[in-house]
Amino acid sequence: MKTLKYGLLLLSMSCISCRQDPEELPSPKYDSEVVTEIIAEFIDDDIEKMVLSQLFNFTLTRGVAAGTQTHELNNPYEFRTRCAVKTTTNNNTQVIIDFGAGCRDEMGRFKAGKVTANLFERKENVFGRVEITLENYQYESVLVSGNRTITNNRDTHRQYAEIQSTVDDGILTFDDLSSYTYSSERNTTWDFTDITETEFYFVTEFQKSGLNRNNVSFESNSFTQVTYNSNCFKSGVGQMTGGKFRISSEGTNKTIELKPQNCSTQAFVAVGDAEAYTMDLTELFINH
Repeated sequence: MKTLKYGLLLLSMSCISCRQDPEELPSPKYDSEVVTEIIAEFIDDDIEKMVLSQLFNFTLTRGVAAGTQTHELNNPYEFRTRCAVKTTTNNNTQVIIDFGAGCRDEMGRFKAGKVTANLFERKENVFGRVEITLENYQYESVLVSGNRTITNNRDTHRQYAEIQSTVDDGILTFDDLSSYTYSSERNTTWDFTDITETEFYFVTEFQKSGLNRNNVSFESNSFTQVTYNSNCFKSGVGQMTGGKFRISSEGTNKTIELKPQNCSTQAFVAVGDAEAYTMDLTELFINH
């Protein structure tokens, strides 16, 4: 009788297994290395877009090119800097975005400190090079430092079209005093997806290296690209809406695929050759 009961138990367990959806992914996990990489990419992209949005001639933020621009656009990024004091100095060759002791944007994201952009090589309504310095800049609980340079590689008659952004000495310091140090290069193509140019679509390729929060050397790169859409600026995990990137450290490769779901990004993470599992990123502080 005991043998029969044991056999029935095994049969029952096998039936439970056979009823499981073969396409169902493993249970969600939390990977701090992946989360930190997404936060770092978000912060770099956010600083870049904050500065460039002040240089364009938008309806809400006319910027330093407003004197000669005749075609006005809506600025989908204005809400990110609305609580800051924004000024242009040095004969319109410097832009300062000052969040002071700290304020929150319309989505509740906290920023403090100052972002200064020095502008060089003006060509009609765009600049050939933008050098960015940060002074006590903070995003939520993360202190951000490191000089940045944006180089304009191609432009239309009124906007940037292809840019390269570099960070030579980037440091993110978290509230547990752990640090993420890195150097990076990002190449972004801007695409206006309709005639009215109210929706922006971005394709970014990046490569990065440094020390992660565990003081372990790492390399990361887009695989082959990460995509963004301006309609997701106010929601979702930043504005990242798709694409893949890869992190390599201590001989282990992690591939992260981002999939758009109504501007709320869900990541699929594969470690080595293992089956991918889902990671819910909606609880990240960049997703208020």
